[in-house]
Amino acid sequence: MNGQKSLLAFALAVAVSLPGLLSAATIKDGGDVRGVLSAQGYLTVSNIHQDGDTWVADATAPGTRHSVNVRIDPNTGVVSPGTSEKSSLDILQSIQATGYTNIAALRFFGGVWKATAISSTGKPVNIKVDPADGRVIEEKPE
Repeated sequence: MNGQKSLLAFALAVAVSLPGLLSAATIKDGGDVRGVLSAQGYLTVSNIHQDGDTWVADATAPGTRHSVNVRIDPNTGVVSPGTSEKSSLDILQSIQATGYTNIAALRFFGGVWKATAISSTGKPVNIKVDPADGRVIEEKPE
């Protein structure tokens, strides 16, 4: 009985942590891309390839029959649709609210919003912003 409980606890721990195991740091090939997308409910994943360092695929959106083009950021593992849910003004306001100034070159490209800005520490940076919630998901020195 104890052996069964231990096995059940181990299986549950693996199942709960599986999406975390397939993070951006472990995406090495199309099979990993399929795993990440499947864990988020995407179906019929095809046309998997890299565009620069970003993974790109076509898939059936969760709960629909609609095929969408998605991108997976290699640094964050964020799956983004080919279009933005927020307007450029919404994104600009979100970036400003987190302390960035002198925001320039704001553009939607590769499934994320990208811009140059001055960080709250006064350093010039390149940032990537999640198109769904306006959260800065990456900051690199310019």
